[in-house]
Amino acid sequence: MTKSNNQEEIIIYTDGACSGNPGPGGFGWVILFNNKLIEHSESEVDTTNNRMEISAIVSVLEFFDKNKKSDKNYKIIIHTDSELISNSINKNWLSSWSRNGWRKADKQPVKNQDLWERLWELISKYLVDFVWVKAHNGNEYNEKCDKLATSASKEQTPVYHKMFVLKDGIIQSEKSENKTIKKKEKLPEEVDYVMKFTLSTKKDTLYIQQINKNSDKSSSSNPSIIVNSKNVDELIEKLNQFKSKIKI
Repeated sequence: MTKSNNQEEIIIYTDGACSGNPGPGGFGWVILFNNKLIEHSESEVDTTNNRMEISAIVSVLEFFDKNKKSDKNYKIIIHTDSELISNSINKNWLSSWSRNGWRKADKQPVKNQDLWERLWELISKYLVDFVWVKAHNGNEYNEKCDKLATSASKEQTPVYHKMFVLKDGIIQSEKSENKTIKKKEKLPEEVDYVMKFTLSTKKDTLYIQQINKNSDKSSSSNPSIIVNSKNVDELIEKLNQFKSKIKI
């Protein structure tokens, strides 16, 4: 495909990893756009390799969709070492699954339908090319994504996100204002917590604090969050996602 004058190329690399399949997993991606290089990874406690491969692409496309600066004519080139994903697009399997109610040619349900549906929705918004790359073959960004995914899988790092400024394709500096980097955190002991809810006097902000049942009062060391109109929908969405995974 020819790049037009008003078309900007977005370069993406992704990878997924899983130990046990199913088991603890992670995914990583690298995106180059707006003179920046951004690398990102997330982990899942119980998942599969294919879910991580698809999740990586869904995650990076959602990030781009949310953070693009204009509605110009973008061309997105996604590099993946998953033949399942590259074939699903390049051999039109995904469009066929969509038309046939998310069933394959053998009439069996498509696995990971939720992720495939979201992927189909996202790539339908842009001009997207999928390129298969051979894993562990010296490709710089494929190797980077493999390390991100494997590290997330083994260390179960919830979210890692780092941004670099580029000039002529060369990293110049780390984006200093980036506040979303999260290293591996030691989780608190699973003591008997209760939640304290405090509504502000203006009734537009809710303060939630975890308190040890065995303690008489709260302290600044207790985890706390602030909920308002800006993040309440996201909080509800994340809680619903977590509820579907936790054994209740």
